[in-house]
Amino acid sequence: MNALIEKVVNSSDSILTSKVIEDGIDPEDVNLAPKSVKEAMDKYLGIKNMDITTLGTGVAVGKEADKYGGVVLTGAKNEPNITIFDFGEGQEPKQFPRTFCGMSESNKQKIMFVQGKHCAGGTGALSYAQDGIQLVISRRSPKLNEKNVSNDIGFTVTRKYPVGDRNVKSPEYKYLVINGSVPSFPFEPLKILPCMKNRNSPYEKDWEYGAFIKLFNYDLRNNTVSSSVPDFSRKMSLHLVNPVFPVRCYDRRPNQMGKSPEQTMSGVVYRLRDDRNEVEDSCPFGATFSVDNQEFRAQIYVLKRSVKKGTLKSRWHGDNGIMFTMNGQVNAYK
Repeated sequence: MNALIEKVVNSSDSILTSKVIEDGIDPEDVNLAPKSVKEAMDKYLGIKNMDITTLGTGVAVGKEADKYGGVVLTGAKNEPNITIFDFGEGQEPKQFPRTFCGMSESNKQKIMFVQGKHCAGGTGALSYAQDGIQLVISRRSPKLNEKNVSNDIGFTVTRKYPVGDRNVKSPEYKYLVINGSVPSFPFEPLKILPCMKNRNSPYEKDWEYGAFIKLFNYDLRNNTVSSSVPDFSRKMSLHLVNPVFPVRCYDRRPNQMGKSPEQTMSGVVYRLRDDRNEVEDSCPFGATFSVDNQEFRAQIYVLKRSVKKGTLKSRWHGDNGIMFTMNGQVNAYK
């Protein structure tokens, strides 16, 4: 799940970057671009203080989620195919090698308002996809009004090559190119997104731009997480305590119909503030402290004694009472 979350973080970065470019600002402009994730969320998404509860009710949050993208489960129950899609900036085909398929390029290092910086986080998930198989589809957003940018849809497939008899020390991951270039085709809407009306198929709505990334037979390492989309969503929320935007999760596995096929993931902080039946009324309370002259802020929630131990495992924090976060993403537990 930690590795998968990096894909969602990349989607968040893409949405914010797209908004800034649409505003006529260079994302690397230190004077005009937002100085933080918090500032960008406030200015472009209307989310105050990184708090999704400021968007309003659950229905309003769900509608907001539909603007930005989502996560789709298809295929097998315990090792599903997992798709992460967004309506962010997207990439033209020639940029795939330094973005979706790049590991040596620090292409976000100069952008202050994104979570991902080092151009490697998204590759961690390949270890958990069967044979490292991942489909990547992308088109540069037409909302950016950029000159000399390809309007084509680019695509590629990654695959893991085991050590075997080759003279290498570790497995390699390669991505498909044809005649030295990432393959592409002229733009046309692709019917590859799910919708709320027809829950029998994941391919009902048109996708036109942004990114569409599908990991095949993803090993979640935990049957509870993969048993239903609410469980999957709750687990995600423990890794993104304050996501940049709410994320709609769709379950389109054949054996899951009728089991809450959609769920909106808004982070564990949203859940703690929303579920007052299990959280003490006085929460949250907090403290500020310093370590080596660096200031840290702690936010403390106390669950009621009536919360069953099994619920702690499945719905809340499990064995991890402390979460170390930065920009809404959990980096470590204790």
